[in-house]
Amino acid sequence: MKINKYEFLFSEVKSLEKFNVIIEDIFYVVSKTLVGLKESDIRDIIQQPSNVDVRAMLMRHGNKTVGFVIVQRIDVTIENKVISVFQSVASVLPKYRTVINLSSYVNEVALKHKFCFPFREIFCLGFYTSPSIYDAFQKDYYEFYLTVANEMPKNCKKVIDYLIQEVEKNKSSLESSIALMDNSQFSYFTNVISKVGYKDHCGICILIPFSWQNIGMSILKKMKAQKLLTRERIIQTKNKTFLTEK
Repeated sequence: MKINKYEFLFSEVKSLEKFNVIIEDIFYVVSKTLVGLKESDIRDIIQQPSNVDVRAMLMRHGNKTVGFVIVQRIDVTIENKVISVFQSVASVLPKYRTVINLSSYVNEVALKHKFCFPFREIFCLGFYTSPSIYDAFQKDYYEFYLTVANEMPKNCKKVIDYLIQEVEKNKSSLESSIALMDNSQFSYFTNVISKVGYKDHCGICILIPFSWQNIGMSILKKMKAQKLLTRERIIQTKNKTFLTEK
């Protein structure tokens, strides 16, 4: 099964017709996989005013889009320092989930940004409604934080606090998703926070600091896991050979 990847910046899409086709392709996958998102929500994610950079990768099988990942970046100034925050939305049609892995794309984008700004604090931020996502992050990262499950270091907590304060500053209520989209620089974050019930501690907010230490330790963690997996496969192969010969 041949899957083709198409990566692009939305700022490079100059034709409205082409933009609409991309949105339709993405929403086709959304309509089959994600509950509650409308086509207008996808447009709002891409076009929200706070985006400094928003890009996507489409996965296509033949002429059909079967998976996508959208990565947004906003830059915020906290205590006179610019901090970059990445947020992603992704999904794959069930039939293709065994051959497509989109989880690393946001990491690649954030890592490239880290090389461009080596001394800047950079974070990936995710809001999830299911605790099962914890297992996936455990495999990939040495250091990550759940706002509900454990305490964050001060530098991580200040990013979450800042975003929440901006939300509350711009909107007095988190109850109406329609009102949330009006004139708020952080409308997308507000909308997601309200949907997962952040204020009631019902959802999970995960923050990953892209520090050099975390990047290095996460790579070592993956290498160790791969080494153990390889060793286990070798042992299984030897056992099968031994039983066959016997």
